[in-house]
Amino acid sequence: MSTDHYLAYDLASEVKNEFWDGTIVTLNGAPPTHNLICAAIGGELRQRIKVRDGRVYAPRQRVRIHEECYVYPDFAATCGKAEFTDENPASLINPTMVVEVSSPSTERRDRCEKLEAYTSLPSLQVYWIVETDRAMVTCYERQSGIWTLRVVSGVDEAATSSLFDGTLPLTEIYDQAEWPADELPTPKEDA
Repeated sequence: MSTDHYLAYDLASEVKNEFWDGTIVTLNGAPPTHNLICAAIGGELRQRIKVRDGRVYAPRQRVRIHEECYVYPDFAATCGKAEFTDENPASLINPTMVVEVSSPSTERRDRCEKLEAYTSLPSLQVYWIVETDRAMVTCYERQSGIWTLRVVSGVDEAATSSLFDGTLPLTEIYDQAEWPADELPTPKEDA
């Protein structure tokens, strides 16, 4: 499928569709825990990034990686002036931060194909993968042109980024997450 056909198909569709080298990938609905985590992250990121002249875009904001790759991350943020294509609807082309709220069904794609695609964007400085089945955030951050990796695990931990001052406690991300009682994440015990 050509890019023009994809853009027309996506515009007419009632669901989100990503485009990977000529192939359409339809994104299905998300479970309640995913949606609760997304709501928490959106509010927390907005408060932290706006101090850097930043904007946080909701999951319906399409991002163009290159001419044959369009995605719908759970969140995209910009620090400074956002740039968009002239397509209908417009696609963001210069995200500073991207967040994917991952599930067992999307984990491989988020950690492989999307990791490679997002980190190819010159504007991108931060890529977070937030788990839905446990309290864990994988943080990729570009520092002096080199990508670093930090995994933050456990509800008593916090994620950090050079894009905002301070930390983002995982309790703020997962405070309403719904896990089965036998799988609830527990904070570390004091020594």
